[in-house]
Amino acid sequence: MNRSNFLFLFSALLLSCSPDQSQSDPNVYAKVGQVILTEEMVISKIPPGVFSSEDSLRMKEIIQSDWIREQLLYRHASDLNIHQLSSYRNELKRIERELTLVNLTDEILKKNSVLFEVSKEEASEFIQRNRDPLTLDEAYVKIRPFTSASRRDAETVRNALLKGEDWTLLVSQYSMLTDEQLEIQLLYIPISSAFIEVPSLNRLIPNLGINEVSEIVEYNGGFHFVQLLEVKPIGETADLDWTLSQVQYWLKEEKKRKYLNSYIRNLYLQSESRNELFIRDLNDL
Repeated sequence: MNRSNFLFLFSALLLSCSPDQSQSDPNVYAKVGQVILTEEMVISKIPPGVFSSEDSLRMKEIIQSDWIREQLLYRHASDLNIHQLSSYRNELKRIERELTLVNLTDEILKKNSVLFEVSKEEASEFIQRNRDPLTLDEAYVKIRPFTSASRRDAETVRNALLKGEDWTLLVSQYSMLTDEQLEIQLLYIPISSAFIEVPSLNRLIPNLGINEVSEIVEYNGGFHFVQLLEVKPIGETADLDWTLSQVQYWLKEEKKRKYLNSYIRNLYLQSESRNELFIRDLNDL
């Protein structure tokens, strides 16, 4: 063996025996293979409202444990070539398509958000024009929707809610959509679109009893559940105790719905003009 080869092998041996530098770095909370969990990553996952050092430490330990578990399972799945299974690829395509459509809708609405603004004056005028009692053409409900980034958080909140703990505090600490989900529980919403962001839960709401809490559903990168608070049934004649916030919410959602319908109608027309669209009349079959 020549001198250069000997030096190379000796250096490689020394490197293989040297301690992992990441283990002495206090900013590294865990490592699985070559993937590292840093202090910054952990802190970014701590829900707002966790202030005490004891609660913060407990939350860090939970995040660390969840991360290690996830990394070990992911490595094992890779070893088993799970990503090569046809069922995996089909599900990935479905999720990708679903996520694309959700983000497209969000982007369309975001770019045109100024069109959906509803002033207090506009809401007041609507109330004045609709003073008479209304006959509901579908059931209206009050709900508590919840969305978190992890199943553990969703389970924590669901269990605490069932024990009667304060909803506002729970949502403030754990929800990904704090302001929106605190506001929506104050409003009556058409049952057909009460939790339309999560279709499976939206379909479940009519089957829930008053104060019943659904199971947790994973969808579109979040973990969700819903609690039914109140129902105003179809056909009920009622003045819905109008409030400005209620009317503003309804009018804003109606503007969004009309805009999206118009947007999609234009896509139909564009496709027809380019001869890219064929729709069979099923009555001819």
